[in-house]
Amino acid sequence: MSALYGSLLLLNLALAPPQRRELLAEAAARRICFAIGPIRDRARALEISERYLARQVRTELKSSLDKLYLGVMVYVDGHETRADAAGTGATLAAHGIRDQVILNPESGRYLLSLGIFGHRRNAERLKVRVEGYGFPARIEDQFRERTVYFVFAEQSDGGGLIDLLDGRDLADGVDRFSVPCRPAAENARCRVPGCGARQPGETGIASIFPVPRSARPPVQPRRRFI
Repeated sequence: MSALYGSLLLLNLALAPPQRRELLAEAAARRICFAIGPIRDRARALEISERYLARQVRTELKSSLDKLYLGVMVYVDGHETRADAAGTGATLAAHGIRDQVILNPESGRYLLSLGIFGHRRNAERLKVRVEGYGFPARIEDQFRERTVYFVFAEQSDGGGLIDLLDGRDLADGVDRFSVPCRPAAENARCRVPGCGARQPGETGIASIFPVPRSARPPVQPRRRFI
């Protein structure tokens, strides 16, 4: 912003009616909005939020359910009883396949899990081997639901972007990405102290940012290899 433009803006701000004054003030203090995440631990998310609150950056904590990829499970299903599943397991164990767990899913039939693999080709190799012993093996991707957290922040761009993430955050996959700021007209309705800003330990805060699901970064799967 040039010195001349800044002087004219201040002059217009002083002479303008109240509504116009709010619009000019918004132009004088451009906003930067960004989100930080995904964060797997709520206490960690609160700690990161506190860093920005200490620098007078408005923050809001949001949570979302995410699916954690575990790997590809190889199993034999269709057993009427646990004893039937144990019998299949004994036969396979005699052929050297000893990594086994008997599960009772909602279908009511018992299945024999033969392990979860990080690489699909390893799962497919075991599937072919089990089928060679006369058992109809199947493979299926496995996921576990977990809660992840995002810290949404809004600051003025007057002093440049405030980046308070450290090396430990980045090593854990926590990153910063831009999100659209809420229109000024909506922020104008939030006038009471603390409105839209999370206080320590507070929950159920009024939203200050739109959170379209498409704006969230994909959570990278953490795989367990066997």
